[in-house]
Amino acid sequence: VPLAGDATAAVSEATAPAEATGAFLCRVFDRWLAEDVGRLVIQTFDEALRPIHGAEHALCVHRETCGDVAVLERDGSFYACDHFVDAAHRVGNVRERSLADLAADPLMRSFGEAKRSSLPRMCRECEFLTFCNGGCPKDRFLTTSEGEGGLNYLCPAYRAFFGHAAGELGRLSAHMKAGRRLRDFRPAARSVCRGARPSKLIRRLRTEPGTKARTAARGAGQGGGEGLRPAARFTSDAADAILWPLSTCTCRRSR
Repeated sequence: VPLAGDATAAVSEATAPAEATGAFLCRVFDRWLAEDVGRLVIQTFDEALRPIHGAEHALCVHRETCGDVAVLERDGSFYACDHFVDAAHRVGNVRERSLADLAADPLMRSFGEAKRSSLPRMCRECEFLTFCNGGCPKDRFLTTSEGEGGLNYLCPAYRAFFGHAAGELGRLSAHMKAGRRLRDFRPAARSVCRGARPSKLIRRLRTEPGTKARTAARGAGQGGGEGLRPAARFTSDAADAILWPLSTCTCRRSR
């Protein structure tokens, strides 16, 4: 999806259709589920698992708010996001203010809070809200059927994928909380889960005995013994190491 900061932006000829993107994610997910759980981490699936597992999103795209991944240009200009490097979103310059002062600027907070406050009603009432939280603001250039702006271009892809994957991700979360090896996980005979109700699934998994939700630490060294290990190295013997904040790469293989 091209960079966009307003509701009039259009996709390019090179942009994949949202429906095709959703179908692609579902097919890759089924393949990963059958063959690669415990050996390959895919960021999109990692993020979809987090709300079911009781963890905070690591990727800014799917968090409720953003604005804490700043950008510094070579001229010293400081911005809250690399998708909004323009005059309207310029916070300041390191030649005039310290990095700490720029990071604490109210403009940073207001930019991040707008990700949540600008959601249209269709998103706020969606059963998949905790999975995507509206997605990245740069992709929110469509209008809902009620005439509200701010709908994500990838909404059909997100709805198709999260609906498809929620059931098996719930089973995977229970498998991990039981302390079992990821390599030992086996998907159900029928992995198509379009009928899953993720909001109900999340509530059930968080209240079942022995599956108390854990909140991910916001950085290495936080969260206590039961917390997820944000910087943990992934191995097949560490059931919760699948839930790490990944870098910008698509996936990582264990050695």
